[in-house]
Amino acid sequence: MTGFGQSSTEVEQSKVSVEIKALNSKFSDLFLKLPAVLNNHEIEIRKLVTQLLERGKINVTIELNRPAYSNRHYDDTLFKNYYERLKSLAESVGDEGVEVFRLALESPDVIRSDDAPITDKEWEAVRACLSKASEACTNFRKQEGESLLHHLDNYADNIERLLASINENDADRKNFIKSKLQLALNELMVTPEVDRARMEQEILYYVEKMDIHEEKVRLGNHLKYFREILLGPSPKGKKLGFISQEMGREINTIGSKANQIDIQHKVVTMKEELEKIKEQVMNVL
Repeated sequence: MTGFGQSSTEVEQSKVSVEIKALNSKFSDLFLKLPAVLNNHEIEIRKLVTQLLERGKINVTIELNRPAYSNRHYDDTLFKNYYERLKSLAESVGDEGVEVFRLALESPDVIRSDDAPITDKEWEAVRACLSKASEACTNFRKQEGESLLHHLDNYADNIERLLASINENDADRKNFIKSKLQLALNELMVTPEVDRARMEQEILYYVEKMDIHEEKVRLGNHLKYFREILLGPSPKGKKLGFISQEMGREINTIGSKANQIDIQHKVVTMKEELEKIKEQVMNVL
């Protein structure tokens, strides 16, 4: 699920800022934007963020702003060479050389910035901001998760109500099939060449093929387990995904075996609710 968190602090005249953005994903995809001085700590940062946020497309931006000019160095010799050469060129064309100083100062490699290694206090500040930003991102996810849980529970309720309604239709369906078989059996009984043993086998096969009792029981159990996982401890997203696949198999089988218009209409509605579950389960950790 989506999330956002940020944190900042100041230490040793430096300001540390951390921003974390998370999007839905089955896996953990971590993208870091770091100042060069933190490159040596990249592996540790990745490990820390992955432990705190588990999975998702996570973008982490860390900024470390140090005092201005504290790490700047000037190459005096190179500056003087640029200055003398530019001044000579200006005089050769009759220019007063007003901009010579600025041009020489802005020439390549005159000013160099060599980042000093990060201090222990700065690194601890980075870690603290990462933890706080990750916590804020997690809280953001939890708020979204509460709403998501409510929707998933409603979708499961809708499937359960449809299943109870199918039970009522199934009783009528069984009576219809029984009457139809009885009528066909009465017609066949007057035919002496009918193999009764074979006929009984065919009837049993037909009845078993049309029976949806086991599918209804399994679907009911899947719905019960779905709620147990939904309300249980995290992580739960992958389990919910597997259970929804099993629910889909039972719903499809009920639709194909029932061969009754009212039940098939309800199966279509159950599939719609299940698709909503599958879409939202992608957002669950």
